[in-house]
Amino acid sequence: VLVGRAHRRLGVGALLGRAAMGEARGAGFEGVACGSHTHVANVAALQLVRGLGFKLVGVVPRAVYVTGKRGKQVTTDVLLFHMDLRPPRAQAQARLSGEAGRR
Repeated sequence: VLVGRAHRRLGVGALLGRAAMGEARGAGFEGVACGSHTHVANVAALQLVRGLGFKLVGVVPRAVYVTGKRGKQVTTDVLLFHMDLRPPRAQAQARLSGEAGRR
């Protein structure tokens, strides 16, 4: 979810994210993954992703180039997130059967 600077901190990203997850659930998806090359110092973006219910499942170190504050190209990590969209009971059954670690 990308939100223009003028519209940040107004709940637009959260609204769009919740709508997208609702659409995914309605379409029958059991889970959603996303990768973010948001710098780990971008607290607001990470709070949004985690606030939507995504869990950090991995990190790909130095995976992409981004333009730093001084216009210099720097590498940053890609953070990999996942959200389980199954009903809580199905999630609990998956954990008990050991399936959750394979998703």
